[in-house]
Amino acid sequence: MGFELFKTVPDDFKVRFIQGDIHDPSFLSASASPGPAPTVALKDIQLDSLNSLRGRVSIIIADFFFHLFSKDEQYSLARSLASLLLPARGSVILGDHCAQREERIFSPTPRPGETESTMKMYCHSDKSWKRMWEEIFGEGNVE
Repeated sequence: MGFELFKTVPDDFKVRFIQGDIHDPSFLSASASPGPAPTVALKDIQLDSLNSLRGRVSIIIADFFFHLFSKDEQYSLARSLASLLLPARGSVILGDHCAQREERIFSPTPRPGETESTMKMYCHSDKSWKRMWEEIFGEGNVE
């Protein structure tokens, strides 16, 4: 899977891909992190869901996918990702996302042949994005 793309072979490609539905609690749950999990090599963790990583992850990169979900789903996703973080100073969730000056439902320019765009995206503003994360981590804990 993807080895040609990354010019590597299974023996030296250490990234593990896990396929699942991020809105299925059996795959990724918004349950609170149990606290710092014992340090274990990733290769030694049974990974059939992201829940196995709860409280163990220090960096999460979430690029260009929040806008694919409704506002409520984005809040649920944010809580679920937060539960994966190692509860230690310096743990971080980062990424790039589609945004608007004011939070709103956004419809991109229609594709050729369409009279109106069928795509609807909930886009945050810088203020609403920060507010969402502060609801999870507390005011003053989000940059």
